[in-house]
Amino acid sequence: MSGKMDAAEREPRPALIDLTFVICTKDRREPLLRCLGSIVTAALRSPQMATEIVVVDNGSTDDTARAVGEFMSVADVPTQMLYERTPGLAAARNSGIAAARGRLIAFTDDDCIVKPDYVADLATHWSKAPFDILRGGRVELGDTRDLPFTIKTSDHVERYSAGDFPGGFLHGCNFVTSRRVLDMVGGFDQRFGAGADLKSAEDTDFLLRGFFAGFPVQYVPNMAIQHFHGRRSASQIEPVILGYSFGNGAIFAKHWRRAPWLLKFPYWTLRAAGRQQFRGARYVIPYGISEWRLFKANVVGAVAYWRTAMRRTQDSTIPRTSLLRGEPLPSVPSE
Repeated sequence: MSGKMDAAEREPRPALIDLTFVICTKDRREPLLRCLGSIVTAALRSPQMATEIVVVDNGSTDDTARAVGEFMSVADVPTQMLYERTPGLAAARNSGIAAARGRLIAFTDDDCIVKPDYVADLATHWSKAPFDILRGGRVELGDTRDLPFTIKTSDHVERYSAGDFPGGFLHGCNFVTSRRVLDMVGGFDQRFGAGADLKSAEDTDFLLRGFFAGFPVQYVPNMAIQHFHGRRSASQIEPVILGYSFGNGAIFAKHWRRAPWLLKFPYWTLRAAGRQQFRGARYVIPYGISEWRLFKANVVGAVAYWRTAMRRTQDSTIPRTSLLRGEPLPSVPSE
């Protein structure tokens, strides 16, 4: 299909624009088209921001390619579609980063829509504080029938600081950063994230690496999206929470030497599990998952990370060349 190419075969496109949206997808044709339509609406409301879209197909077997091709033929925002063979959200996002021409790069998910003022809000933030930053916005439920999960609706500006729990401070379905931050920090560690060995937390790992590199990490209560996650029962939520705990365990194992305060979080989970043993169900978190299971997932995730570290995988990082500057990008720290 015209417009679809392997990530390794595409030609560099050196021209700069202001903003690139990177959306990774697999077998979600209808939600993806809804997401793309919302981005076009938001972009057309802020024509001062030259905007493009990069869609990365990570192994779809439905007719996603055809549907996106039809969208591209009529869309009022330049759009390209890539195919990434390596499974996993982090790998797909890295391909999108390599293809992006924007000075700012925004990440959202194919089951989300951006609100009509999203690009205008984003432009306002960067015009007031035009420095390199990791900035994320509000994540609301798209469907009120879904459980209030994987959302963030704080009404206050927040800035991440050492000692805070990093998971969920910014959501991977709604954050923006600059090309320079990506060049300095590197892309996503491909061992983390949905579809990869460590299951989740690719966004948390990136947040921490940016923070360690000295870049501010900020949450703002606008730049809003809606998340249509579709989970309406505890049985649907449980594997996701355990997957997050697994990924958090890998995060603790990767970064504890640089940030020993991270170890207080599995310690608190273990302490709560001990109290639960003696005081009963009131120490069970929402959706009925025991603290013992969360702590076990932390431990299993940490062990899984150490196994990946021992393998010293050299291809689990990022594309090594910035298409904008032609300079080598730094490696993702493995320890």
